[in-house]
Amino acid sequence: MSQMAKVWFATHADWFEESARTQIQGKVENMTDEKAVMLSTLGFRSPGTLWLLAFLIGNLGIHCFMLRDAVGGLIRIFTFDFFLIFWVMDLFTTKSRARKFNTNLIMQYL
Repeated sequence: MSQMAKVWFATHADWFEESARTQIQGKVENMTDEKAVMLSTLGFRSPGTLWLLAFLIGNLGIHCFMLRDAVGGLIRIFTFDFFLIFWVMDLFTTKSRARKFNTNLIMQYL
């Protein structure tokens, strides 16, 4: 078992959907050191950082582009966040969307 993978998961566990954490933890803890090193290069998104981007400059859609949602990003740019309706919605959904993105990303890797 990789000690590096255990530490990595302990510091990033809140980046994944709660329902999948135990499954991810089990798979991560059984990784080899070589595979565990690659975890930091997969391109995970910090839910807190994305929420902050959505709060400060949500009308630019940067948080959507970072979640590979180009359509959502373009809609936010060209409609000024649909008169801020999408901005308010994003304040409540951005963290869960980031956790879902990270969960899907790590499941593809595992």
